[in-house]
Amino acid sequence: MIWHYRIKAPDEKVRDPIQGEFFSTEAIKNPADALVREAVQNALDATLKDATGQPIGILRVRLFLATGPHALPGKQTDRWFQGTWEHFHAAGNGLREPPAKTEACPYLVFEDFTTTGLEGDIAQSEPVDGVRNSFFYFFRAEGRSGKGGEDLGRWGVGKHVFPRSSRANAFFGLSVRHNEKKRVLMGHSVFKSHRAGGKFFCPDGYLGEKVGSGLVLPLTDVNTLEQFAKDFQIKRTTESGLSVVVPWVDAEISDDALIEAAVRGYFYPILSGALSITVETPAKTLVIDDSTLDEAALLLADKEERKDLLNLVDLAEWASLRKPQDIVNLAPCDPDRPSWRDDLIPAAQLKPLRAALENGDKIAIRASLNVREKGKSPKAAHFDFFLWQDGFESGRPVFIREGLIISDVRAPRARGIRSFVVVEAGAL
Repeated sequence: MIWHYRIKAPDEKVRDPIQGEFFSTEAIKNPADALVREAVQNALDATLKDATGQPIGILRVRLFLATGPHALPGKQTDRWFQGTWEHFHAAGNGLREPPAKTEACPYLVFEDFTTTGLEGDIAQSEPVDGVRNSFFYFFRAEGRSGKGGEDLGRWGVGKHVFPRSSRANAFFGLSVRHNEKKRVLMGHSVFKSHRAGGKFFCPDGYLGEKVGSGLVLPLTDVNTLEQFAKDFQIKRTTESGLSVVVPWVDAEISDDALIEAAVRGYFYPILSGALSITVETPAKTLVIDDSTLDEAALLLADKEERKDLLNLVDLAEWASLRKPQDIVNLAPCDPDRPSWRDDLIPAAQLKPLRAALENGDKIAIRASLNVREKGKSPKAAHFDFFLWQDGFESGRPVFIREGLIISDVRAPRARGIRSFVVVEAGAL
């Protein structure tokens, strides 16, 4: 199993990729937040769907963390990194703490199930208009995505959480492709342009089989893939989807951090029954679904974080049970210039709503408006929001689009009020 690095041609630019900068926002607090948010978001986009476009079954995600005494021993690790060591330790390659050859490898496994896997022509080497090739965009495209406007995320950015979470800036992807039920395995590392063995190399390295054109294709040998799955304790056998291994995983990514990130980032699709996330170590397993979300929040050690998450889940559970007759409808906005006005609130509802908030009750409200796309007829749309005066100090609202929390929205705060805004599928 050899990694391949390409010598820079004289007419090529020297590239120093900095994908980690995509995640240097206060909205993503730590590496676990970034990894869970982006990886699960892309798995949601890859869910298997029926003829009407509806998901087939619940999306299942597994996060397995093997650290400390459970890390992969150095001798076993070495066989998966042949051809990399001089690149890992090359001067100026961008790695702050490159792993040693004899060092044990703590690692993280991310697996999604009920998904398509990385489909597409494994030999495609450049984008093709109108062709969605998730394998190509995952491994061979930087800052590009094959996703459409209705998808939740973009592999153009989201995939970079995997190398960013590794001390070696590397990851492996093992995928069972739904369209052919075939397993493929490929490794990818991203450094700065660097000099190794007296030669100057491009940033990207690949584990796979190099063909005559110079393209590296994924490994398909059954025995090799079986050994890889055994070494890294991968659960996937024949079920379609993607399994990603992050070697020398960031020390800040703990099982507690993964649990908090899963609950805080995906409480809404978990409560709606669309998603379950399993956080696992060799010593324990926690399945986070609609029946265990409270239990997961209670496991957090920090009392303030625990209380905050429990209240957020409480409001979300209440919201998920609201019937249409339980939601107060605001008057329609101006169809041409929608804006907030006091008279949107029905006069008969104003005092009851204010009293409900002051009494500590939760309230549900629907706002209607038209969405005007250039060159198209206006489409009627709405969003729902839910309010609870529980003393939430931040007062920052949470925005949820089709189950995905939209981070870093610069919205006004209402201190003491917990709230979230929900937009389901549609024009809005």
